[in-house]
Amino acid sequence: MHNLIIPPDNTKARPGERAAREGAQMRKRLSKDSWGDAGIGTTVLFITMVLTATGAASVVIEQTTEQQAQASTTAIDALVDVSKGLWVLQVLGHASGGEVDRLEVYLKLQPGSPEVDMDDVALLMTCRDRRQDMTFNSTSASSSTYLCQLAMGRSDASQQWDEYHVLGYMDVAKVTISDDDGDLGLGSNEHVSLLFLPASGLGLEYGLRLPLICQDGWFVIS
Repeated sequence: MHNLIIPPDNTKARPGERAAREGAQMRKRLSKDSWGDAGIGTTVLFITMVLTATGAASVVIEQTTEQQAQASTTAIDALVDVSKGLWVLQVLGHASGGEVDRLEVYLKLQPGSPEVDMDDVALLMTCRDRRQDMTFNSTSASSSTYLCQLAMGRSDASQQWDEYHVLGYMDVAKVTISDDDGDLGLGSNEHVSLLFLPASGLGLEYGLRLPLICQDGWFVIS
């Protein structure tokens, strides 16, 4: 009688193999859970970046708009300053004893210029041996002041300044330049430079040459 040998059942996992498979399945489940957590974290980070970028873009747009407004204001101010100024219509001289004792300069506004307050306009006269700094005066001329009166432009016949001494676009101002004793003492053929400096806007520099022979009385220089 032969002994029956039954082969071992290989379908059943050994204890070590079963533990290995369970561990692998556990790691797989944990890996999927980690991927889910990572996906949620990435979404939160993306939303945060979008919100931050939106806020930064709003700040940039606001600053750009403000800078454009400031640039426009600066450009307008610059245009006003450039267009603001005086214009010489004519210069007369008066001679006595062969010398020029005073000058009369007729001024008006440049085309497109806003009004100019003559109280704020300084005048510098330079010639061969003299430098004379003058400010506005509505009653008399001296070595430190120029006499400024209205020659035309006002509707009334008086042609008087109001209290503000503002030169309007229809006005013509007559500026008289002299000295304390009423005698400038300018010689014949002398070059004279006049520089009118308003408080804002462009200054007006005007050069003139006196005639070779200065006969007594009034004469046109330019």
